[in-house]
Amino acid sequence: MKKTGYLLLMVSLIAVVSCNKENPFEPDIEVIKKYEVVFVSDRNSGGETSLELGAKTELFSAGLDSISQKRLTFNQTWDFDPVYSPDGSKIAFTAYSSESNSNIILYDIAAKTQKILSEGREPVYSRDGSKIAFLDGESIGIVNSDGSNKVILDLPEGKPRSVNFSPDGARLIFVLQNGNASEIYSVNINGSDLNKITETEDYEVYCNYSPDGSRVVSVAYTNTVAQIFIMNSDGSNRIRLTNTEEWNNKPLFTPDGGEIIFVSNRNGRSEIFVMNSDGSNQRQLVSFSDFADDPVISSDGKIVAVTVDNGFKKNLWFYNRETGQLNEMPGFNANNFSPNFKPVSD
Repeated sequence: MKKTGYLLLMVSLIAVVSCNKENPFEPDIEVIKKYEVVFVSDRNSGGETSLELGAKTELFSAGLDSISQKRLTFNQTWDFDPVYSPDGSKIAFTAYSSESNSNIILYDIAAKTQKILSEGREPVYSRDGSKIAFLDGESIGIVNSDGSNKVILDLPEGKPRSVNFSPDGARLIFVLQNGNASEIYSVNINGSDLNKITETEDYEVYCNYSPDGSRVVSVAYTNTVAQIFIMNSDGSNRIRLTNTEEWNNKPLFTPDGGEIIFVSNRNGRSEIFVMNSDGSNQRQLVSFSDFADDPVISSDGKIVAVTVDNGFKKNLWFYNRETGQLNEMPGFNANNFSPNFKPVSD
């Protein structure tokens, strides 16, 4: 009887996860096994994620079946910003002990161990996995992925934001905010050859390289409205891709570099859109009845994870770009957000 009850529970859970009135999710075991995300959840706290309110957040992982959710961290800290290593064996994340104190932690998935790499926050990996860059106070730190050879870059006055590696790992690109001015810079990872690649009246807030490193996509406030731009990696030929009265934000290239997925409220609420990398053919990718934000895409470009906020809780949804299938992860009455895909194995 116990086994029968367990099987009925599993079937019910799959039905809850998979059901979508317009496009029922039909589980494909090979697809389910192929994709995995790490994400942040507060399910073991009172439901709040604000540092000021004191609720803890931990890291969890889940496959697209959404049933095999696993708690990864059991810390007395607020764990945020998880990102898989390129080989999928480790996860770097930020652990806050207070609002002003945080460390970059490396979690070894197989060994289930954690190691402090440095003080700092918001880690990003180089494509080859050998280095991690992060924000360190009002500067940028770079460390080998084993924690050795930490370097703090000597930057102009300001607050760096949106740090990312070039695809070859040789340079970093970042936004430097200083009062009412905010521009994009690039620099070699040893701190040499610092270049300001934008100099406009717009207020830059985000930047990242295209997959081949030849271009940079950015977000800048133009007349108080966030718009998306694209330029060559040296800042030349800067072109505005969006031109709406409403904001456009969170752009990310598809892995082949041909399209850009982004968030816009041009339809009256925050929704997920896609366009060609030259700005043409802008269209809604997927629609939600609630506030959709923070899209991330699998390394093969097929699955998009989106954080959806219904006004009470945040939760993750998965959208299959090939089939149009859409399913929500069981939320367990908690906030679940900040997903990052494990790189897909061929």
